[in-house]
Amino acid sequence: PGAELVIHADDLTIRGAGMEKTTIAAIPRYANVLTFTGCRNLTLTGLTAGHTVEPGFCAGGVLRLENCTDTLIDSCGLFGCGTLGIQAQSCSRLTVTNSNIYECSYGAVDVHQCQDVTVSGCDIHHHGMRAGQGEAMNIFSVSYGEGFTVYNCRIDDNRAQYLLNSSFTKNVLFLSNEVLSNTFGAKVFTFQQYGATVDGCRFEGNDVSRGWYAGSGIYAADTEGKPLEGAELAEMTLRDIPPESVAPKPADLVQTTEIPVGDEVLVRNVDEFLSVIGPDRTIVLDGELFDLSTASNYGGIGTDYYYWQESPDGPALVIHDAGGLSIRAKDTAFGATTLAAIPRYADVLSFRNCDNLFLGGFTAGHAKEPGVCSGGVLHFENCNQVMIEKMRLYGCGILGVQASYCTGLSVLRTEIYECSQGAGQFFQCDGLSFTDCDVHDVPSPAFRFTECGDKTWNDTPFTGLSGMYDVDADGSLKEFEQPHEEDVDYHGGVNDLENPFAGETAISLGEDTAQVRFAASVQEMIAEGDWEGLADKIVFPIQFFTDGYSFVIHDREEYLKMVSDGYFSNPLFEETWHFSQRVADADPTEFSSCIFGNTCLDHLIAFTCVGDVLAEDTLRIRAISVVTPLWPGRPADEGYVQAVPPTPQPEG
Repeated sequence: PGAELVIHADDLTIRGAGMEKTTIAAIPRYANVLTFTGCRNLTLTGLTAGHTVEPGFCAGGVLRLENCTDTLIDSCGLFGCGTLGIQAQSCSRLTVTNSNIYECSYGAVDVHQCQDVTVSGCDIHHHGMRAGQGEAMNIFSVSYGEGFTVYNCRIDDNRAQYLLNSSFTKNVLFLSNEVLSNTFGAKVFTFQQYGATVDGCRFEGNDVSRGWYAGSGIYAADTEGKPLEGAELAEMTLRDIPPESVAPKPADLVQTTEIPVGDEVLVRNVDEFLSVIGPDRTIVLDGELFDLSTASNYGGIGTDYYYWQESPDGPALVIHDAGGLSIRAKDTAFGATTLAAIPRYADVLSFRNCDNLFLGGFTAGHAKEPGVCSGGVLHFENCNQVMIEKMRLYGCGILGVQASYCTGLSVLRTEIYECSQGAGQFFQCDGLSFTDCDVHDVPSPAFRFTECGDKTWNDTPFTGLSGMYDVDADGSLKEFEQPHEEDVDYHGGVNDLENPFAGETAISLGEDTAQVRFAASVQEMIAEGDWEGLADKIVFPIQFFTDGYSFVIHDREEYLKMVSDGYFSNPLFEETWHFSQRVADADPTEFSSCIFGNTCLDHLIAFTCVGDVLAEDTLRIRAISVVTPLWPGRPADEGYVQAVPPTPQPEG
């Protein structure tokens, strides 16, 4: 057990005396060494960071960046056993230069939903080389972004499945790099949707016996756009090609309509709405229903001010860097205008780095369909001076309003109802006010606040940085009262309350159903270490989640290669986690979250099934999530660390 340092600050510089002289270290193996969230203008320079060198395995990385803009990592040493040297999500303008990234277990750099990332002049070496740890996944991994450059780097003596794994990312450049004496256990490159520009590099002394490209049919190309066969890559010579000399390929963007500052624009459908998202303007919704799934670029690449964030069952709209934006309905009458999302895992509307934001006069929620949701309605990150007025926010979304790292957020005359986990949840926010809100048909507690200051309810301050609250029938706020021990039913919540998952959507504990039999068969195969046989029960590509990291196994061949390489018999599974024995001891009838074919064996391993839930022979695994039953070094007889299984999604 241990703590992880999380930093949230703007215009911050952390400067050491040099890589050889200054080290920032962390002992907890499950913690990232440094995590930065919502930072603007961040610089790290002249230091080394990593976990303390001790026996065992790490599940945390070195640097993790979330929702950061304008970040420079210069002249730093980042070392394992951390899983990743740099992991970035939802960041823009990230530059890593003149740094040494080495000995990590999963790879060097992993960026997801990021824009304009550059890695240059770096030495990338000895990833996946620690004894007993197995090969790394990807030296570089980039997904769902725009603009990723690796330039003038030395990449040597690594053992990984892939050199570069790029998914749904445009304008990927791999230029003037030396790639020497590496072993690639799967392929060198794998691309989805878009390829990459690879030129001016030297590939020498590498084990590429399994081939250069995965089977997507998408190839790398040189700076002239000519597709490159493996033999051409092998014969490529080192030469300097500055990234700025390579013209970016035109992005498949929905063009943002130019709107004079402060003007209003009337929109009548989703495409018109998306095309005018930007700063310093008012968008007026003139229509009954704006179903985001009807967008012509739904799930594709957005503009400079929005993107589609993938979720397990569909993309979510994220609006960012659009300060001074107002979105309101033309007709504010009850139910006259609705903005809806179909994916149950997606938030309906998310905003990041948006100041002076106004939302008013319309209804927002997930489309009314059978099933449960794990996404919320409105989600704000790092936004300041936000006003929500005369809105109707409904479930099955889990929360009406969710916010983190925000200041000056006001909710006025807004109705929040039928959300499955409460009305609102707030983390490290300041200046929150709620006025004349109608909150009903939500579970208790309705509101959760964590490390939040300056809060008022109907102009009355309520104290304490953290707390949970309910709303009385008269509209007043009261502190949440914890249920007594005798009132708690650990399989279903509080006794005598209606279980929303009961009935046709739930599998009763102990019932002999297709799902229980399927879970038991998978349990037996995992307990016996029959990972090869498990391939027959999997739908590829499959998402595989482990603590702090996830990756896609694209096809059966790649999966069986991992099995043959001993990935699933790695001590990370066996010795540290006592994995097979814990699975063997789990009771497959005791998964209280087995809904719509999602199963969790005793909070240990979860997998999601697809197919006809009533026909056992059609059930297949579509995702696997392994969660840690034990902290490292904790005696086995002290029980599990309780991990929350994935929230189920609707059938199909």
